Amino acid sequence: MMPGTSYRRFASYELQAARSGALTAVHIPSGLHIHSGVDPVAEAADIADSLVTETSGSTLLIGFGLGYLAQAIAKLLIPPASLTVIEPDPALAALADLAARREPALAARTFHLLTSANPVALAEALADLVPESRVMIAPYCAALARVEATPFSELMIALQSERASATVYNPLLKSVSIDARHLLDALPAWTDLRIDRHKTMCVVGAGPSLDASVSALREHRAQLSIIAVSGACPALAAAGLNPDAVVVLERLPAAARDLADVTEGTPLIVFMSTNESVLSAHHRHCFRGDSNVEPLQARGGTSVVPALDFAIAANPPRIVLIGVDLGQGTRPYAAHCKRSASGNTGLALAPRYRAMRFALESLLDSRAAAPRVFHVLPQGRELRGTCRVAPLDLHALLSQSTLLVSAHA
Repeated sequence: MMPGTSYRRFASYELQAARSGALTAVHIPSGLHIHSGVDPVAEAADIADSLVTETSGSTLLIGFGLGYLAQAIAKLLIPPASLTVIEPDPALAALADLAARREPALAARTFHLLTSANPVALAEALADLVPESRVMIAPYCAALARVEATPFSELMIALQSERASATVYNPLLKSVSIDARHLLDALPAWTDLRIDRHKTMCVVGAGPSLDASVSALREHRAQLSIIAVSGACPALAAAGLNPDAVVVLERLPAAARDLADVTEGTPLIVFMSTNESVLSAHHRHCFRGDSNVEPLQARGGTSVVPALDFAIAANPPRIVLIGVDLGQGTRPYAAHCKRSASGNTGLALAPRYRAMRFALESLLDSRAAAPRVFHVLPQGRELRGTCRVAPLDLHALLSQSTLLVSAHA
C-alpha cells in the first residue's frame, strides 16, 4: 500500500499507511495523526524510552490508539510488572481491533485495556488506579484534548472534578494548556489587591444556596467584601451584585463567558491554568494567585479552594461561605449560572463533591489561626471547622457586629 493511502474509515478516524508500511490513524475532524505518518513503531519506541524510568510495578498509560506505544512500553517492563491502558474513545479502541493491533507481547504481561463512552466513569477508574501506578500520557491524547467535543477533551473536563486530578490532571494541564507564563510574569500578586479586610468576607461559589442568599448580600453589601469564583458571577450579576474580586482558575472557555457581566476593572485572581482569553482581555486587572497555593492540589479542581485560601490569608473578622453546597442541594448550580448540569447526577455521592469537601476541610485544618468561618447550607453536613448557617438566617448573621461574633467564637 502506498504511504498515506486511505485504508478504512471508522467513526471519526481513518486508517492510513505510514511511509514504513505500518498502519497509522488520523482523526478526521481535526486532521491530527494518532501515530506517526512516517514510522509509528519507531516513534512509539522513542516515546517509551523517554517515559519509562522504572521497569517494575504498575504503569498506567492514558491512550491506546492502535497500540504501538502500549506495545513499546510493555517490551521495557519486567514481569510481573503490570500495564493498564485507558482509551477515552471506544471508537479508537474498536479501530485498533480492526487493525489487529493487539500484539502478543501485550498478552505476555499483565495487561488491561479500559475504555468507556462515559468520561466520568473513566475518571473514577483513574482515581482508583493512580495511587499505585506511574502515569504516562500518549501524545495524541494531549493533542486531541485541545479539540473541543472529543472524548479526550471530555475526559479532561471530568478529571477536573475527580480524585485523580492532582496526579493525572496536572500533567495533562501542563501539556495541553496554552503557556500563559509570559502574561503571568507581568502581573502583580494578589497581596496588592485593595480589598477592605476589616469587613466580613464572603466567599461565593456557584451552588444553589446562592439563590437564597442574594437578598441578604444586597441588603448588607456595604459591610461586605465579596470574593467570588468565576462560575458564580452570572448569578451575582442577575441579582445586581458585583464582587470585589474574582478567582478564575479554569482553562475552559466557560471562564471567559462567566465574566461577561462583571464590572470593568474588577480584580481577577488568576493562575497558570486560567483560560488565556481571560488573561488577554482583562490583563490590566489580573493578579497572580499566591504561589504557595497549588490550585489543583485540591484534587477537585474547584475554584472555591484558592478563593477560601485567599480569604483566610486576608484575615478578615469572619468568613462566610455561600454557594458551596457540596452537592447537598436539589441541583448543582444556582439559577442564572451558565454551567451545564450534565455529569452531576447523584450529587452528594459524586466523587467531585467528596473531593471538594476533602480539599476544603484540609485547607481549614492547615490554617490553625484562621478567622471564624460560617458555612451557609440549607441541609446536610457543614464543612469540618465551620459553623453552619441556614440561608434564612444569613440576614441575622450579617446584621451582627463582627466584634459580637468574635466574642462568641
